[in-house]
Amino acid sequence: MRPDASSRRKWVAPAWLDSHVRDDLVFGAFYRTIPFVYVIGLVGVIFLVVRLVALGKSGLGQWHDALVYLFLIYGFQRMSVRGQATIAFVVVKATIACGSLILVFAGLLRLSDGFYVGGLLLTLGVIWFPGFDFVPAIVRYQKSTAALRCLLSLPLLLLIARAR
Repeated sequence: MRPDASSRRKWVAPAWLDSHVRDDLVFGAFYRTIPFVYVIGLVGVIFLVVRLVALGKSGLGQWHDALVYLFLIYGFQRMSVRGQATIAFVVVKATIACGSLILVFAGLLRLSDGFYVGGLLLTLGVIWFPGFDFVPAIVRYQKSTAALRCLLSLPLLLLIARAR
């Protein structure tokens, strides 16, 4: 006998995470209206078409990627719009955290070798580390901090590109 929908346990995001997703610059729109499963489907189709047409790769790997995207779409489709936005928010923030830690470690290594690019990489990694987003005093200004990060990153990226 299958349990009815009301007796199933549903995962509910904590209030602090819910407020972060709702107030985020990008994921706020997904939280309120747009299902994130559309983004996953669009990215999957673009990835598969580029892989088939531009790179000319096909075979077992192609079907494997298609199955992964189908399972992602199926899993996200069963969630609420808020749940989709919350999961995507956590995955993106974790990916940004990993990338910024890589930038910090690369910057420290380059600084220890005596290259000034290390300082630029270190600064870029610290700017994009998502830990600052979760400080309660800064949460209100999350949209401004995202714009400020982008503005501060442009000159750093230009200096890094010139240093090569």
